[in-house]
Amino acid sequence: MVAWASSLGTALTNVTLNSGYRMIWSSGWRLPTAAEGNYETNNEFIHLYSAELGNITFSDVNNVFQPGYGLHHTGPFQNLQSASYWSSTESQYQNDEAWTYDLLNGLSGTTLMESDLDFLGIAVRSGQLIDDSPVLGPPPVPEAAPVPEPSTVLLLGGGIAGLAFVRRKKKK
Repeated sequence: MVAWASSLGTALTNVTLNSGYRMIWSSGWRLPTAAEGNYETNNEFIHLYSAELGNITFSDVNNVFQPGYGLHHTGPFQNLQSASYWSSTESQYQNDEAWTYDLLNGLSGTTLMESDLDFLGIAVRSGQLIDDSPVLGPPPVPEAAPVPEPSTVLLLGGGIAGLAFVRRKKKK
């Protein structure tokens, strides 16, 4: 399986991205990593299964059963199956075993690499998504326009001045 993934070379790189984005590939195709335990942060299968796709594993970090577990969300993947998948991680305890990940229940395990069991493979490729779209900052603040003096203020002021003039004239 490892040879199959690495033999893909630069194939399958025709990825359509939204306008303003581009991809810089940093490696060739490979099988995802897995690790001992079902909650390791360096396990690419767990990250895909739980964090990216939002699926629930059979048991939580305290080994308590979780209702609703299983592969219910496949995201943009086509033909993702509730089955066991090979990883690129060999067992540190047994040289003839490799870690696998079961998408049926979201759990890792080890299996003999020369096993006759039918396991599937997912090819992954590391890269960095670059956002080349223009940076949009806060909208520009419009300049304050001068406020014209309303004509009502002029009329009111003129009326008060006229009354004051008439009153002053009557006093004389």
